[in-house]
Amino acid sequence: MNFIVKPQVSERECEAASHAWVMSLMTVMIGLPFPILNLLSCLLFFLLLPSKTPFIRFHALQAVTSQSLIIIVNSFGISWAISIYFGKAQFNDIFVAYLITAIIFNITDYVYNIIAALKSKRGELYRFAFFGTLSYLVYYADKQDNNVKTELFRRMTTEFLTIVVSFGILFGVLNELKLAPSSKSLTIPIAQEQKLGKKMVNVILATSDEISNPTIDSAVIQVFNRLKANVSESEYAYNLYIIDNEEVNAMTIPGGNILIFSGLIKFCNSPEELSAVIAHEMGHVENRDVVSRLVRNLGINVIISGLLGDHKVIRDLNQQLINSAFDRKQEADADQFALKLLEKSKIDPKSLGNFFKGLKDKHGFMTDNLEIISSHPPDAKRIDAAMNFKTSKSFSIQEFQGINWTNVQRQVK
Repeated sequence: MNFIVKPQVSERECEAASHAWVMSLMTVMIGLPFPILNLLSCLLFFLLLPSKTPFIRFHALQAVTSQSLIIIVNSFGISWAISIYFGKAQFNDIFVAYLITAIIFNITDYVYNIIAALKSKRGELYRFAFFGTLSYLVYYADKQDNNVKTELFRRMTTEFLTIVVSFGILFGVLNELKLAPSSKSLTIPIAQEQKLGKKMVNVILATSDEISNPTIDSAVIQVFNRLKANVSESEYAYNLYIIDNEEVNAMTIPGGNILIFSGLIKFCNSPEELSAVIAHEMGHVENRDVVSRLVRNLGINVIISGLLGDHKVIRDLNQQLINSAFDRKQEADADQFALKLLEKSKIDPKSLGNFFKGLKDKHGFMTDNLEIISSHPPDAKRIDAAMNFKTSKSFSIQEFQGINWTNVQRQVK
């Protein structure tokens, strides 16, 4: 809202008032990655004003208080984005809706700053919704009667609610539009994914020892082949690698490559539990969670550099898989995929729950080594989902033949 009053102000006052808005404008542009800079810069300018006339203070206070809203909006959005990057939150329609809403509010604030800078330079009192009314109450309402002050308080409340409701409506409408790309849309063609995966695996194997032991190989391959035979219409040519590493870990690399650490084999109480972990990783493969995470976190340009054979980029991609994690929905979907695949493979789906229970008993879930639990520990709800999974009435368990699991574990260093 804009109204013009022609107070007796000097050219110097007009310049100083305009500078307050210019300062606010600059901090919006420079301080976006660190929203607190917006507010601190404007506050510092406000406190160090060389002149304390009501006209200058009126505009400077608006510049400071308007940044308080922007800092809240931007700080929440940046914190949310960081949580998504580290797998603590989900990239979804709600986040995209909030992001677009925040951008619109930032643009509105940007335009508002430009208009206010121009009008204040002409000696006008420019009052924006809520913030301008608040500033007017502070510096000009003392000469008004109580009825006017009451009306200003009422108007300020109405304007504040209007801003909040407008944000909520815009956010709600954008959320209903379902603007977030699906996980599978954030991908590259499977042929390119497999090419990238091969390069990433080669870099890993260059610095890791691959286990070649007939007893271990025979057992793991039998487990893997039974699962692979029951994955319907897969577009992936799966590759399984057993890495000599004592960590309780399993990693999924783009292109259908799964790395099993020897520490995981020693930890699992049965081949069925190992089957459950592998089935979970296969769920990430089939849902294309791995490559979509890389594209989302690093961008398609980085992926292309990896495809072109840039070894530094490939190492960065591998490190990204270690440092970041799947979101909650991806983990839940991989769990469900695993449970269904175990049933198809005639392996008890409770094996996944038993594996989680083993982790709880030994680690209390306080471990970040295993990809399957690195970001979202298998809490009671996740265990219950596995233990209470409903199989068909015709389901029957088929034991693995010829696997002496105790002997397999003895072969692991």
